[in-house]
Amino acid sequence: MDRNLLIRTLSGAVMLAVVLGAVLASPYSMALLFIAVAAGSMLEFYKIARLTGAAPLQVYPTVIGVLLVAAAFAVAAGLIGTAALLYVLPLVCGLFIAELYRKSTTPLTNVAWAVAGIVYVAVPLALLVVLPCVGVPGGGFVYRPLVVLSGRFIVWDNDVWA
Repeated sequence: MDRNLLIRTLSGAVMLAVVLGAVLASPYSMALLFIAVAAGSMLEFYKIARLTGAAPLQVYPTVIGVLLVAAAFAVAAGLIGTAALLYVLPLVCGLFIAELYRKSTTPLTNVAWAVAGIVYVAVPLALLVVLPCVGVPGGGFVYRPLVVLSGRFIVWDNDVWA
């Protein structure tokens, strides 16, 4: 067996085990996994954006994305009120202000890439952490991990059979 194929197979099995373990263990481990995925994916998105010649901020929009995913889970779990999500908007507006102080030659491009990273990576992950958390009357929530796993396996199955 080719060594690269073996490494890819083993890394895929490890990732599958991590996702299954985190999602099935508890809603909090699922949220932590997706927060980590959001951080890593957004940093990777901004590295790719730099290849186009743009110079978007990396850490600040990543922090916004992580806060958005965490806040979405906290709202779904009933830990905070829905209005707490509105606190993310001033942070996004802060991207424009931060870009003014950088004195870049392409400020609008940089802000566009920063906002695109939030919309492309953080918003879908924020919606994904909300999906398995079903609120119950009187407070609290019911965690249904099979909702997340079924969505993941449907995508995986379609990818395999494509």
